[in-house]
Amino acid sequence: MWARGSILAAVVAAMLAVPGTGWAQQGDGRHRYEGDYYVDSDGRRMRVAFDPGNRMYLAGLISAQWLAGEGGYPAGAADVSGGAAFRFDFRLGCEDAESDCWKMEHRLLDVEGWGGRGTGGGRETGGARFAGTLYSGRYVRHLASPYIALPTSPPKKVLVPFDFGLALETAGVEMTPVSGSTLWDVDVIDARLVLELLRSDDLRNRLDLGVGVRYHILVRDSEEPLRPEHSLAPFTAALAALHLETKDGFHVLDLSAGFRRSWSDRLGWGQDVEVGLRYELVLAALNDNPISLVLDGGYRHSDPPARGLPDAEWAAGAGLAFSPQLD
Repeated sequence: MWARGSILAAVVAAMLAVPGTGWAQQGDGRHRYEGDYYVDSDGRRMRVAFDPGNRMYLAGLISAQWLAGEGGYPAGAADVSGGAAFRFDFRLGCEDAESDCWKMEHRLLDVEGWGGRGTGGGRETGGARFAGTLYSGRYVRHLASPYIALPTSPPKKVLVPFDFGLALETAGVEMTPVSGSTLWDVDVIDARLVLELLRSDDLRNRLDLGVGVRYHILVRDSEEPLRPEHSLAPFTAALAALHLETKDGFHVLDLSAGFRRSWSDRLGWGQDVEVGLRYELVLAALNDNPISLVLDGGYRHSDPPARGLPDAEWAAGAGLAFSPQLD
């Protein structure tokens, strides 16, 4: 753990200067910065910059949900839950902005579990919930001068202001209690073509616009025999996502908005709108591994909703996360 007398100095220094630049790099002969580390006058090293990329992530969260709409959910129905999240994050950026390379991000074993109770209009809405994804990834081709080649005669090269890539999720499952039974939402594949507009070489900042396909299956364990409901969005799933990080990794912000028009073999055509916000702030470090405050919120609307689910849902949560670095 950081020495008590050095915590405030290290935090203030990290907020006032980017480690490795300016006066912070030079020090005064008694203390200095070495890359992501600060060395005090007694020669003790402590990390003052945190890369949110390669890490194990463990969080404890409290979440509140407000449900409204069809399926027997009256306006104002609420669910307050406590939960935990766990995952592995890995990523690889470019050496510099002028290099040509692949920027890659991988997330493994992303799981969340929740438990709680809630009431609204005389109806119980709480219960144990679970969500998990075996793998999600993002692959973006970064060029110093990105272009599109047109097969004209002669061929023509048109410069473009974006990088191009692919984002996907596969082998996901979400378990939700509804109307005395359990609804299993199995995400078979969610793949999108992505345009990255900010073109950051180090993956800290990005603005993505994506469109793609999603295929998932809904199963209700109360049905005998089981009758899966198939849902497909054939290149009708769109997403805009903004990700921002400070260089020292103390602040991470994510904003996202998505629209999906899907066909269900039970309900026909329908549409979903989702909006999400997430903010992470490093508060302290245990053995050079950050402990962060996590705040998030979201909104979802479905028309028509899956049987037993509300057509509108608002959610807000807060918690603490511990993120041991994996590099």
